[in-house]
Amino acid sequence: MRAVIGVHIGVQKINVTLKFEEMVFSDPLAPHIDMAKLHYNEQFAITDVSSMSRALKSAYKHGLPYPILSVLEYLSLNQDAFDWGKHYRTAGHYTHAAMCFALSVWCLSLALLLFLPHSYGMAMLICGAACLIGNLIYLLLSPCELQVAFTGVYGERVNLDVSFQTIFYLVFAVGVLAISKGLLLILLQALNIYSLSTFLDSTLDSTVGPKSSGGYATLQVAGVQFKRQKRSLKWFRVEK
Repeated sequence: MRAVIGVHIGVQKINVTLKFEEMVFSDPLAPHIDMAKLHYNEQFAITDVSSMSRALKSAYKHGLPYPILSVLEYLSLNQDAFDWGKHYRTAGHYTHAAMCFALSVWCLSLALLLFLPHSYGMAMLICGAACLIGNLIYLLLSPCELQVAFTGVYGERVNLDVSFQTIFYLVFAVGVLAISKGLLLILLQALNIYSLSTFLDSTLDSTVGPKSSGGYATLQVAGVQFKRQKRSLKWFRVEK
């Protein structure tokens, strides 16, 4: 029998799938078993030290197939150089913390965009930095190379290689875009190029930039000119 196994390692959980592909040799001891219905999809937590050991014992108890047991045995070992599960657990813990912080800053940036747009660029910069720090932590703490060995249909060695996938690169791209956007807004703010007003249109500054310590702002409506101090909200009519 030939089957396909897949392992998806997240920051808090591991998902292992095993699906039947084709029958290479017929089994005379069990001719009535329909192997086409073989499809396992198991999820295991890696949030604490003994979670993988408990998952392995539970897998033995429920009689999961040998390929799934092999993956769990590799990740449940925590001795000498056989500590891949420990590295994934540590990397996932700190990466999850960094991603939660980035999400919190992003939610804060939405509120700042409405009520305090001057700080929106800095919030996006911090959000992007948190995403890149999370990626860097996972890159440094996760195992550099993990191969789970299996025996092929004809007795050959088949390796299951673990590598970074789409989510890792998407987080990296989001971090780069957020930092680029934040730096661009901060630069434009420093150069006093663009202007923003708050959600309630109660801004004290006519432009996004350093506040002026003095001077007047002028406004002309229907031929009538008004002026106010830049730190005041009260307008005075200018008599000609």
